[in-house]
Amino acid sequence: MSSSQAIHAVTEKILEVLNELVPSSVPLANEMDSQFNVFLYNLAKHPTWQNQDMPTLSKGQPGRPPLALNLYYIISACERNQKDAHGKLGRAMQLLHDRPILNDFPANSGIKNQVDPIRLTFQPMSLDEMSKLWSAFQTHYRPSAMYEVGVVLIESETASPTPLPVTRRGESHLGWDSTSQFPPTLTGVRFATSNQPGARITESVMLIGSNLRRRGSAQVSLQHVSWEEAKQVDITKSTSIEITFSFPSIDYPAGLYSVSVLYNEDGKLSSSSHISVPLLPEIVVPATGLIVSPATNSLSIPCRPAILPGQSVEVLIGSRPIARVEVSNAMDELIVSLSGRTFPAGEKEHRIARLRIDGVDSLVFDPNDLEAGFSKYHVKGID
Repeated sequence: MSSSQAIHAVTEKILEVLNELVPSSVPLANEMDSQFNVFLYNLAKHPTWQNQDMPTLSKGQPGRPPLALNLYYIISACERNQKDAHGKLGRAMQLLHDRPILNDFPANSGIKNQVDPIRLTFQPMSLDEMSKLWSAFQTHYRPSAMYEVGVVLIESETASPTPLPVTRRGESHLGWDSTSQFPPTLTGVRFATSNQPGARITESVMLIGSNLRRRGSAQVSLQHVSWEEAKQVDITKSTSIEITFSFPSIDYPAGLYSVSVLYNEDGKLSSSSHISVPLLPEIVVPATGLIVSPATNSLSIPCRPAILPGQSVEVLIGSRPIARVEVSNAMDELIVSLSGRTFPAGEKEHRIARLRIDGVDSLVFDPNDLEAGFSKYHVKGID
């Protein structure tokens, strides 16, 4: 890194660049026959490097913060004829603009192997600042340009502390088990069919991610909002990028689940990231179809899994919610009153039924068979 001679080396380098334009450039010149005056008028600490340790070649060894400086120069064109001074100053600024980085310092200059390059940046100055500066010089004003040069890192000469190396790694010198493998991460989910927004009971669910295969055993963890503790289900297929499981029974309520993969590696438990998986409610349609009772003018909707107390339940016919059901006991069949409701005759849309539980919709019960895979049963008695 740079030594205490770095400031002198930077000044010499600026002069070297200007000498390509005018060979007689000199620093701190007062004679009117000199071409340029390069004057260091201010220094400031560089804010970024002020509290950073100097990087060292030895890993893990702290270094002392360097003296990080920004240097401020005023470059003046010295000519008896002001027009000539203006022309020479413009040519010098063009030359410095084309070479904004100062490099190729000699080996004995005091600057070598700097982490950041030393940049030369034009620094505009207000009329008030310019007047104060030239008043301090106690001389006549000359056409000038100000530049900021930085960062210059001057290395401390104080020896850095050298901590002792690790001499013991835990009991019996075994230390901690370590691995360079990235943690398992879930990034997506795929369901049984492409037109499903979620999974149904007993259908396969494929979790997609990375680094999913680990040593030891693994299970899928399912957490529903109504449960105090998560439940674990077995994995049916596992690779490094895919894990397949299914919701095993109707004991799992419909709604949104937080899903992760739990690993047990020789008694050490770990978990993948979490992902949301919706479990869809289902309208269980009997062979006779959904029937409206003429006596009570109500619609019976068998469903699975059973709806639990506290779950939000809505029944939708077409695009309109016709009922919001308050559930006080677990039930697998909804009785929805249709009193006071009319459905336009001749419109097929009003026959389409859905069940929405905790914001998760069932598949569409469509007697019109709009797409392959939809039910062909009819809602009777609604016309």
